[in-house]
Amino acid sequence: MSMIGAAYCIHCDHKVEYCVRSQRISVDIRGIVSTYDELVACCSNCGEEIYVAEINDANAVARKEAYEMAKRVALK
Repeated sequence: MSMIGAAYCIHCDHKVEYCVRSQRISVDIRGIVSTYDELVACCSNCGEEIYVAEINDANAVARKEAYEMAKRVALK
């Protein structure tokens, strides 16, 4: 895990530093299973997952790219 920045934690009710970890995710979208690495921001105080818009956006892009790649492979 690496320190990235600060964000609001709803569990601690404060702006806190957070760590980012990566987890491998498999999703089924329209019958096509794709796998990608998703980033998760975790509060450095309580360890709970917190919302960080930039990380959410990066995960959406990674999920879309993984789906598009899996779709191309499935259609061959």
